[in-house]
Amino acid sequence: MDHLVEIKQQAIKYLSYREHSAEELQRKLVRKFDNIPELCNVVNELAKEGLQSDLRYTVLYIESRARKGYGRRYIENALQQKGVSREDIIQGLNECVVDWQQVVQKSRQKKFSNKIPQDVTEKQKQTRFLLNRGFTSQEIKNLFNKLPDESF
Repeated sequence: MDHLVEIKQQAIKYLSYREHSAEELQRKLVRKFDNIPELCNVVNELAKEGLQSDLRYTVLYIESRARKGYGRRYIENALQQKGVSREDIIQGLNECVVDWQQVVQKSRQKKFSNKIPQDVTEKQKQTRFLLNRGFTSQEIKNLFNKLPDESF
């Protein structure tokens, strides 16, 4: 029983640094402890107590990545790789107050400053960058439609 207390204390320590998804927390605990069934039980218990929440983690992650200039698709993929359920991702996106059009605009400005594409090649370069950042084609199209008409 003392072993369970030690596992729980370590899990709470990890959670005190920052939010973790359940799968991410479990992976960290596996590196430190051996008994996997006990680890699952501890993580489930922490979730029931409200100390660990995939939804809370998801909302914070989305807001953090959006501030860093990443789009919805990139963020969704990263969260899936971290073991967050599709339902939590969708709910997290709905709970977040993120203006994706503003994020795509700031991301383009940060990379290309105020350089407006003068030809199709430059526009394609900027479009590829934004697609790789996880923005949708529609968001990118809306962004370029707002740029001055003398471009490309």
